[in-house]
This record gives sequence, structure tokens and C-alpha cells, in this order.
Amino acid sequence: MAHFDLASDKPPTYPSEWFRNNPGQKPPREVHLVPDNRRGNLHSTVRIQFAAGTLSPAVATAFIWYDLSREQYTLSKDWTSFNVVIGTRGSRVNISNFTAVIEQTSNLDLVAENVLFDAKELRRYVIAVACVLRIIGIDREEYREQVITHMNALITQAPGTEINLDQVYIHYKTWATYTQYSKCLAFADMFLAEFPAHPLAGLRMGSIVCRMRDCSALVATFYILKMFGMTIGDFALWIWTKPVAAQYDQVTVGGEEMDQPRSYALYFRDLGLSDKSPYSAPSNADLHLFLHTLEVTEDSERSVRARQVGTPLKNARIFT
Repeated sequence: MAHFDLASDKPPTYPSEWFRNNPGQKPPREVHLVPDNRRGNLHSTVRIQFAAGTLSPAVATAFIWYDLSREQYTLSKDWTSFNVVIGTRGSRVNISNFTAVIEQTSNLDLVAENVLFDAKELRRYVIAVACVLRIIGIDREEYREQVITHMNALITQAPGTEINLDQVYIHYKTWATYTQYSKCLAFADMFLAEFPAHPLAGLRMGSIVCRMRDCSALVATFYILKMFGMTIGDFALWIWTKPVAAQYDQVTVGGEEMDQPRSYALYFRDLGLSDKSPYSAPSNADLHLFLHTLEVTEDSERSVRARQVGTPLKNARIFT
């Protein structure tokens, strides 16, 4: 089996390292705190500027954060991650409970119009603004158009002002550089995964990409263990080469909470807990190829369509 030695300027780091260096602390996030009497200005700005392609990522982020922080939900059980208490059983929480809020002092550029969204409008615009994150992360045009078609169908289910996401990739691609936007959506996804009945839970169509981002090798590992009904230890006996074994150890190391659905770990990239993922395909190129090779023998469509890392041809498929 060929070994892929991919150059890297820094070693991968695990999310637990951040919490060891910041014991008892929640991941921080900069937040524009909008006064209640300016909520209508915030809504009007989104309504006017989103379709025009001029909405700023700061306003978009403040919009999502403000409306998700308005309502609290009751926890059915204690919620702790990396020894950080998010909430106890019976306590009321909202998105603000997940982070150490750092108040932004700069002013948001809001329009003078002060008209609140109705409930249906609010839901549709929140979903649309969140979907930008997913759209701008898709390079392949054909797949991006398919995703946009599904998103447009979801958004237009409710009557109201037409929202179209067809031009989002062109207008808002630069939002990818505004880290507070993706961080906000990571916290939102973590919150709404716990409370799927929330009226704004549909925004997860966009925010879901934050969950286990840059974890392709780990996802492939989980998938093959489930496929063959094996434990981590059982499957280790199938690995006979040192590079693959080292990478398998890297993605299955204990104490990282990657198997816990309520953990900060699942959002570690967007929360800024690691600069480089130890679970990605580039960090585990040999293991990634090995796993997908095995999965192809079981007629796994996801593996047939997988991409090989480290080849001269960008995004070349492993199997054609």
C-alpha cells in the first residue's frame, strides 16, 4: 500500500487541549448585543439587504444570535462537556449558555426602518441566513445547485416574501472569513440538536456542516465499525502497516468526546478549539484510503464517490 506523506506546517491538535489550557471555561464568542427596541431595525435590515446581496456577516450573525437567545428551554438531564457545566437537569437554557460572551462594542449598521418579522417570515429568513454557510462551502457547482434547490423548497414552504438563494454563493462567499458567523452557527447547531422542536430548528439545514467538520477519516472509521459490527480493538487487528496504524490510533484516541452527541468536541473546528483537525482526510490520508477501499468491497456508494487525498489531480475520485 502506498504511503501518502502530505506536507503540513503544523501538527494537528485535539479539542481537549483547549480545555486543559482553559480549565472550566466555555469557548468564547464575540456578540453584538442588540437592544430590544432595535429588534425591528435588525429584522428590517435583513429583509432589505439579504436579497440585494449587501447584508453584512456581522448583522447576519447578530440576527441569528438575538432571536435564538430570546427563548429558554428546559434541560431533561445534566449537560456537561470537558468538565464544563452547560446546564443542570431542570434548568432553563438558551444559546448564550454555551459560550463565554464577549460583548462587541462596535455599532451595527442598521436601517432606520423598524418592522418586525412575523413568525413565518422570521423562520424563513433565519434558515436562509444560516444556509449561506453551507452554500459557500461547496465548490462543485453541480452539487451546490442541487443543495440550493432543496433549500429554496424548504424556505418557500411558508407563504410570504420570496427568498431565493441562487445568488448567495456570489454575494456572500466572503462571509467565510468572518469567523464569528460560523462560530455562531456551531453554537446554534449544538443548541438546536438538543431542542429539535424549537421553531427555528430549520436553520440546521445550514448549520449542520459545523458538526464534525474536518472529520472525514473519523466518520469513515465510525461507518466501517458499524458496517462490520466491530469494536475499535477488533478492527485494529485488520491493520498491518505502520502509517495506517498510527493514523488509526490518532483518530480513535480516547478522552476526546467525539462519540458524545452533546459535546463541544463535535464542533471543535468552528468553535476555534483546534487550528488543525487530527480527524481529517489530509491528516490521515493512508487510513482514509484504506477504509474506503474496504467499504467499496461492501458496495458502499459513499466510498465509491469518495475523494483521494494527495493526488496531483484535485478531487480525483478513488474509484471510477
